[in-house]
Amino acid sequence: MADLVEYPNCVLQPEQFWRPAGGPQCSPTNCSLGAFDGDGCGTGTLRCASCDHTVAVTGDIIELVEEHGLDEHKSAELKGNEVALDDDTIMHYLNKEDWSPFTRHFSDHKLRMLAELLVADSVDEPTFLGSGTGFEIGPLVRFGYRPRSMAISDLNRSTLQVAKYNLGSLGLDPEIPITFFTSDLDDVPIKDPRRTLVIYECLHHTPDMHVTLDRMMSFGYESIYFVEPTTNWLMEWLARRGLAQRIEYSGLDPDRLDLGKLESICGEHGYEIQKSTLWEFPEDYYRRLIRIFPGNRNPRWLQRLTLGAIDLFTLVGRPFAFGNFAVCRLRKQLRPS
Repeated sequence: MADLVEYPNCVLQPEQFWRPAGGPQCSPTNCSLGAFDGDGCGTGTLRCASCDHTVAVTGDIIELVEEHGLDEHKSAELKGNEVALDDDTIMHYLNKEDWSPFTRHFSDHKLRMLAELLVADSVDEPTFLGSGTGFEIGPLVRFGYRPRSMAISDLNRSTLQVAKYNLGSLGLDPEIPITFFTSDLDDVPIKDPRRTLVIYECLHHTPDMHVTLDRMMSFGYESIYFVEPTTNWLMEWLARRGLAQRIEYSGLDPDRLDLGKLESICGEHGYEIQKSTLWEFPEDYYRRLIRIFPGNRNPRWLQRLTLGAIDLFTLVGRPFAFGNFAVCRLRKQLRPS
């Protein structure tokens, strides 16, 4: 087994955070986390200058999620995504790109599109929300994205501990400062609206991703990039027959993005939207196809044919924004002076 190496340049940068779960006096303008008080291993506390509450720091991860304050939905999500931190489990997640060539085909499409947007827009200090084990960072780097610094968050601290090993294995420039913190997508703790938010397949874990996006736009974050599953008349038809929007392993009943609703919310808050759609075919459906072959063999020609057909469906549907996934960029429109 390869040696596990944590990313070496973890920094706290508490000045960029506020405490959404703090007292009534806490707000982005007056909430200020003080200097780190702890040991030399990145474990200790930060103190809020507004309410005098301490924020735990564990292994260089700032813990801004308070479990007792989560609703039932998010408590279940937190527990459902708890990750064991033994070497075998960590290596399992570090090799996630190799879990399935079939699934990787689609994730590569989505992350290549996202990387192209980030590079074209010169996004060099992103904040990744709901990043989990940091899976998306590897493909983004492989597709040419090179940030100058990063902040990476998830609801669950254990997944971020895996992410530290994941980023340590990518060959990133060790001079890039990276901040890890726990956060709730409905209460983003980033104080500066000029920070760019990047979200890969996590908004659908919230009770209503449209409400979540509305809250982010209400705060005024200038740029929000995300990749999420979408709905349309075909997906709604499939969902009514139990063929789409199935319960996930964590018990979550996932949401899907309605592009019409998104455009309406963007209009209310003065955001322009750039969107590109694509189709993805679930691997378990594909495995039903290969059962017709003796010994459940997976003929290469059938996999190529299936992937080619789905990619063709993507090309046909893209001019009409017709797909079951979307890669979106939301940008705050500047008001004329």
